[in-house]
Amino acid sequence: MMLCEALESQARGCARLGSPFMERLLNLFAARLDDQTQVGRRMHGWGGDITATGHAIGLRLAGTLHRMALSEPQGPLARVFSKGHGDLEDDALWDILRTALETREDEILEGLASPPQTNEIRRCSALAPGFLAVVKRFGLPLRLSELGASAGLNLLWDLYSYELDGVVMGRENSPVHLTPDWRGALPDTAKAQVIERQGCDLNPLDIERTEDQLRLKSYAWADQPDRLARLDAAFEIVRKTSFQLDKANAVDWLENRLRDRRSGTCHVVFHSIAWQYFTPDDQARGRTALEEAGEKATEDAPLAWLRMEADDIDHGAGLCLTTWPDGHTHDLARVDFHGRWVEWHGLD
Repeated sequence: MMLCEALESQARGCARLGSPFMERLLNLFAARLDDQTQVGRRMHGWGGDITATGHAIGLRLAGTLHRMALSEPQGPLARVFSKGHGDLEDDALWDILRTALETREDEILEGLASPPQTNEIRRCSALAPGFLAVVKRFGLPLRLSELGASAGLNLLWDLYSYELDGVVMGRENSPVHLTPDWRGALPDTAKAQVIERQGCDLNPLDIERTEDQLRLKSYAWADQPDRLARLDAAFEIVRKTSFQLDKANAVDWLENRLRDRRSGTCHVVFHSIAWQYFTPDDQARGRTALEEAGEKATEDAPLAWLRMEADDIDHGAGLCLTTWPDGHTHDLARVDFHGRWVEWHGLD
């Protein structure tokens, strides 16, 4: 796919996700980003799948520029990523962007080298019912292993509160309160006991570091301030909660984690919009590791694989759950990529 096509496709996706600013920004890059700068040459010469379900290079570029704007609130890029951008004509907007491409190329190229790290907390609106489905199935305390955990905010899903079709569940008085548009039957509301939280990432983020906070916020789109506010609320919980994040290749880490089997607990491996960034070889290795561990699972030491990922259906992401020792896979829900709505199917 040509770069302009990939950027236009990503722009349409952002529009569906409620961001006219990102739609405008990406369409502007699609129309005007040429190969006369190092950044332009890197973008045009990118190999592999450059779409939103692959390397997502449009989101990488937008996130990098947003991070630069957040770090310099009085700088010219802050004008682009502010509410006032709507007062700028395309030519004026492009002049600011083009200047950044020409004068800050090293910083932008460094940002492009890393995939987006969103830690979209609202995805817990679907993940939390998924975890509760595991509790319903096995009735055991949970050990959590998150692949592509970023700063680990979704490892704390049980410390958030939820309102699903008028029913309130989760942690009372949590600073993070999620209210998705819920469709379908209500999920099981059994109490979950999480006894261990661990995650890994190629670049784990520490919210005590200002630059890591900026990285997380840079992938929350500038015209959606509610997402930025949720991040700040989740940071409060992170500071009071113990969990472990490791810097590691996800599949290498997973293989080690799966060797640790404990009776009386259910090990839940999960990820959300992360699998697409794994190499095909790592995806194959990951499936094999899970299946082989599943063959050793028992009702007293079960294994579950919960994932929210893009698939071949052009309507949100799929939320799937595979459990062992039975080996059953359940199509739990369709989910908005940012967790704004959930179409719940539940356990088969």
